[in-house]
Amino acid sequence: MSQVRNHLMSVYHLPRSVLDELELFDRKGDLESVAKALEDLITAEPMKTKLREALAELRLLVTYCKNLGVRHKIVFSPLLMYNNQYYKGGMMFQAVDDAKRKSILAAGGRYDSLIQQFRHPVIGGPHRKVYAVGVNVAMQKFITAISQYQTEHFRYFVANSSKSRNNSSGGNNSVNDEEKSFGYWAPKRCDVFVASFGKVLLQERLELVKELWAHGIKADYMLEDGTDLTPESLVMTCKHQSINWIVILKNKNQQMADAHQRTSRDMMGMVKVKNVLRKTEDEVPRSELCMLLKAEIAEQTRLDVQMAAYAGSGGMGSKARKFGEASSGFHHHHHHAMETAAGSSGARHDHHISSGESQQVQMDFNVNVVSSSRNRLKHKQKTMLIDKAINNLLGVTKNLVSATVPVLAVDLCKDNVRKLAHCNVAEEESFRKNVLDQLSPSQREYCLSIREAMLKVRQEDGGQKHVWLYSHRDDFSILYHFWS
Repeated sequence: MSQVRNHLMSVYHLPRSVLDELELFDRKGDLESVAKALEDLITAEPMKTKLREALAELRLLVTYCKNLGVRHKIVFSPLLMYNNQYYKGGMMFQAVDDAKRKSILAAGGRYDSLIQQFRHPVIGGPHRKVYAVGVNVAMQKFITAISQYQTEHFRYFVANSSKSRNNSSGGNNSVNDEEKSFGYWAPKRCDVFVASFGKVLLQERLELVKELWAHGIKADYMLEDGTDLTPESLVMTCKHQSINWIVILKNKNQQMADAHQRTSRDMMGMVKVKNVLRKTEDEVPRSELCMLLKAEIAEQTRLDVQMAAYAGSGGMGSKARKFGEASSGFHHHHHHAMETAAGSSGARHDHHISSGESQQVQMDFNVNVVSSSRNRLKHKQKTMLIDKAINNLLGVTKNLVSATVPVLAVDLCKDNVRKLAHCNVAEEESFRKNVLDQLSPSQREYCLSIREAMLKVRQEDGGQKHVWLYSHRDDFSILYHFWS
């Protein structure tokens, strides 16, 4: 503030008494504390009226932020001022990285006055007001931060790779190749690259890419036939572009030859899948390709997020998966059951959730993967699907154990609670068709109040994903999952 005072005195020649009064408005904090201070400072009634109107709008803004799930700290500063010619007469805002050295990541405000100044005098007429908000994002700061992160990440990646090679040459392969990652922020145009070598036409590659796109998998394909590209050079190209999966199509003659050699399994319609990071290669039935890739991409994304979180927490030298498990409080052990004749496989996972040093709760997941008897899944594929299922359940079970899932006790019978649990309460048509139309007129009003309470729960604490519905009439409860 002293630098600002000196600048105002030297440039604008403001007297010391004015600067002293101005300094009284140098407040920063939450809206209510700043509002109280301003109301005490401003005594003139016309100015108080304007202040109340401005504060009412700001309170509405804070309410909207909470409804949208904004959890970042919002600080109000009456003397925040920059580029006054842009935001004259309107609100200004900044997004600040509140570290030791504060850095402004974005800045903006109301452009009403700026547009009024530069707009065409004829368009809209002289009395038509135009309202707008503009924001300037410091993209270079984001690019620099991401570049620095990627540099640190690849330094760790290269160190892990060299350590893995050293251990492998010495007969000890303790470094887990599955814990490699290109990095969460690695630039890449796709996850999967479709290629072929030999007499496989572009049309066949396009058909496979279309199938991958239909399953929500980001994929690209080899455009030209008969190139000098080899499988080894393709792997290196994909590695440099952070593309982790390569799907190689075989020509029909090669597939028929493989089918004669390996009669134990129907080899027709097989494709080869290369994992660049893990340096693995598998032959997969075309019918199971999308399921396998989606499971592997989900697992790799989870690992990328864990490693990014670990890097952000200040560490980069330890195992990312260990950090992920320790930070979330979960430790799981796999005990796989034998595959049944029906083609389903089970895996029992024991998870210990620690919610403090003294309390520890054990949960036992028994996950069964159901597959057809003709196309049985490999052990690796089953493990990935089991882990995906458990990762989906962990957040729910953690909230249940810590008792953070809200409970609504309702006076409905068990059947009506089930109807309520199987509809989308946020959608009018679904709620009316599945619940209201099947109730008596006397119950409809009560059920509408239950729906209102459920929607209110959904908006609390940044947005709840689940709520317990408990029928005290039938002593029955069911967990409701809010539809996305």
